Amino acid sequence: MSNYTCSQCGAEITTIQNRCRECGSEIEWEQAVGRVRYTSRLPELGPPRGPRFRTLILGSLVMIAVLAVLLLAGLWGVERGLQERRAVIGEIAFEQYRRGVQDILNGDLGAARQKFGQVVVVEMQVTPTPTPAASTAPTEPDPESDPAHDALTPTPSLNQIAQDEALAQVQALMDGEQWPEAIEQLHILIDLDPGYQTELIGQMLFNANYNQALAYEADKDIENATIALDEALRLRPENTDGIKFKQAISLYQEGLAAKGDDWDTSINILTELFALDPDFLDTPEQLFYAYAGHGDSLRRSNSCFAVERYQLALQLQRDPQVRAKLADARLRCGEQTTVAGADGETPAPQSGGATPTVATGQIAYTYFDNDLTYHRTRFWDINRSVPGASIADEALQPDVGPNDAIAVRSTNHDSYGIAVIENPGQPSTRLTEEAGDRSPRWSPDGKHIAFASTSRSNDNKSHIYLIDVGSGAVEDLGLGQDPNWAPGGLQMVYQSCGDSGDRCGLWIIDLELGKSRQLTDNEGDAMPAWSSDGQHIAFMSAGRSPSWDIFVADAETGNIPFFALDDADDGLPTWSPDGQFLALLSNREGDWAIYAWSLDDLSINRLFPVDGPLPSWQEAGLDWVE
Repeated sequence: MSNYTCSQCGAEITTIQNRCRECGSEIEWEQAVGRVRYTSRLPELGPPRGPRFRTLILGSLVMIAVLAVLLLAGLWGVERGLQERRAVIGEIAFEQYRRGVQDILNGDLGAARQKFGQVVVVEMQVTPTPTPAASTAPTEPDPESDPAHDALTPTPSLNQIAQDEALAQVQALMDGEQWPEAIEQLHILIDLDPGYQTELIGQMLFNANYNQALAYEADKDIENATIALDEALRLRPENTDGIKFKQAISLYQEGLAAKGDDWDTSINILTELFALDPDFLDTPEQLFYAYAGHGDSLRRSNSCFAVERYQLALQLQRDPQVRAKLADARLRCGEQTTVAGADGETPAPQSGGATPTVATGQIAYTYFDNDLTYHRTRFWDINRSVPGASIADEALQPDVGPNDAIAVRSTNHDSYGIAVIENPGQPSTRLTEEAGDRSPRWSPDGKHIAFASTSRSNDNKSHIYLIDVGSGAVEDLGLGQDPNWAPGGLQMVYQSCGDSGDRCGLWIIDLELGKSRQLTDNEGDAMPAWSSDGQHIAFMSAGRSPSWDIFVADAETGNIPFFALDDADDGLPTWSPDGQFLALLSNREGDWAIYAWSLDDLSINRLFPVDGPLPSWQEAGLDWVE
């Protein structure tokens, strides 16, 4: 009946058996196998299993797989939902942050703090809370970590981001020259956090207030310009531009206040302002009105002085009505002079008189020979109005010393430097050998020559030097150019920007003490010339009017009582020996010529033309001798 035997003991078994009756071993049936394979000797391992059980196991595995798929799908859905929730919460937080920044810009700091607090609360909903480490000791609650506290106080990172963004928007306002809005937003940032970017915000606030003051000035709103400037100077009290601006406003207000009541004071103040900043508001126009108004007040009582006032007014504006008043004042001045001398006594000279002193002497000057293509120097005889003796070829910047020797700058390629000529037309003696040596000026005692040079110092900048004519010893006096001696020989005026390089203008050095002081503060001032009485210094400037013009400053104060303005270029002032005139080079009539400016009646008369095109006219040089 059975074709199967137990593989352990060999006893016969049937297909309905699960265990061998002889040895008790558990067996496993296999189809088409005529034997039983041993599987286990442990009778206690579970209930009988057969083909039905295998079907059950297979079904269970399928069920488990289905459940696993469902579980994974559920987990994926949960994660996706969490991500969507985080995105929604992030949008809410960003919107609250954006509104908070806008509240800052609107000046509503309370609302801004509330918005930032809401950002913190929203962010806490998606930020996992770490499990605290076990501790046996109780801890005190930290108010800074309390969510309620965070809801009221923005975190430093949120403040920083919001302030940086607000500061960028302020910079955009300043770039657009929206000064009031920028000032308002800067104050809001300071109120929000006084310690945030203090240096940067302070500088931005100064710049905004200063530029706002300039804008008010352009609109002629002096009152508000003063308020804005005062706020700027409160932040930067040592700022030189701000101080100068403040001084200009004060002078302008004082000058206008004195008009009509005290013409002399008004003119003096406005003249000082004109020297400080000729472009400030309508200063030239106000000074014109002051001169003309003063002339009007004097035309009948002191017409000779009125002549001077009208002439100064016409230097500022070519007004036909003032020209007519000037002609009337000159007639009246002549009548007054005649009446004053009717009793046979010589009348005392009056400022602005009708008969000025006559210019005399010789002028050493430079011209350019277009055929030979180099500069030449010679004299012009003013008395005879004819050319004088030739001084030297390939030379410029003549200066006649007290012993009549003439110092020049030589441009001959074999003898560059400073040369001395004992008599006009004779060979020169080479005093220095540097090509950069220029602008020689004799000392009043004839023992030294001051000059400037750019080729003697290691810094390649212009220095002023003093050479002993007898020994040839050279002394470096420091940075500068265009030296000119005071009459006594103890001081020298020159152009410089000072040791710091940012204080440009005319300077005066005391040669005994070695100390310098600044006389003017306009970087366009150049070629100073000291008057024979030591009271005034004439100079040319390209920084006080649209063109090169001549100005006369008080040697002590730097105030400018006289100036000659013209649309053309005027330059190279040099005093007449008697101090009554200034010679100047000008192209006011289309060609280069030498003019005499009378400081008595302020008239300017052409003396003689200068031959040639005169390239680099600022380097030509003049000197006036007996």
